[in-house]
Amino acid sequence: MDGKKRTTNFTPDEKRILSELVLKYRDDVENKKTDATTNSQKFNAWIRLAKEFNSISTFFYRSHQSLKTCWDNIKRQSKKDKASLKKEIFKTGGGLPPQAKQHSQIDLIIEAVLGPAVEGIPHHYDSDGTINNVSFFIQYYGINSPFLFSCFGTIYKFEKQTSCSHFTNLLR
Repeated sequence: MDGKKRTTNFTPDEKRILSELVLKYRDDVENKKTDATTNSQKFNAWIRLAKEFNSISTFFYRSHQSLKTCWDNIKRQSKKDKASLKKEIFKTGGGLPPQAKQHSQIDLIIEAVLGPAVEGIPHHYDSDGTINNVSFFIQYYGINSPFLFSCFGTIYKFEKQTSCSHFTNLLR
């Protein structure tokens, strides 16, 4: 068996160092272009990142390819976790919503690097912005009333009245 040799798993500290370095080199390593010049810049950025990583890290030597693979796995897992949380929030069936996990430093860096790729791009006509979902988030996050919000191009005023919530269409 002459395939790749398995290395030791990345420790949480190594993942933190890697994410901080990716944040530093993000303009090169996360560039969406795929022409020859850009690919060469990406390759050179990963080489520089690997040199810096190995000079900082006191654990194991990591090649630029293993660092790139680890970063791709971290991104993939982060997107998967966000999608799973969103799916759980909008599930039907009642009960309490899932508790959001505490954001680690790595999570915050990933969100800074990837931006809308993790959260998704907000859209004016997306069903996540309906009044029922707004009411759910108001209750879940304990938002104080009154406040204004927009839903499908209509501006609403939310006011909490005794035991029920009240939405007023301000454009009527």
